[in-house]
Amino acid sequence: MCPFLDHADPRCSAQLNLRNISKAFAHCAGRFEACPLYQELRHTAAQHEHPNYTVAVAYRAAS
Repeated sequence: MCPFLDHADPRCSAQLNLRNISKAFAHCAGRFEACPLYQELRHTAAQHEHPNYTVAVAYRAAS
């Protein structure tokens, strides 16, 4: 289950409606790691947790 589902983000709300409930459930409860919004929210959350974290730091860590 997507950990951001209960954050009431309006971008998620736009996808979670009764018209596409089966698609939304499969995506948010199944393959949420593939969701571009999940990636964006995760990146934003990481920046808030570590405000000095930058792309350069990530690059050095990966090298």
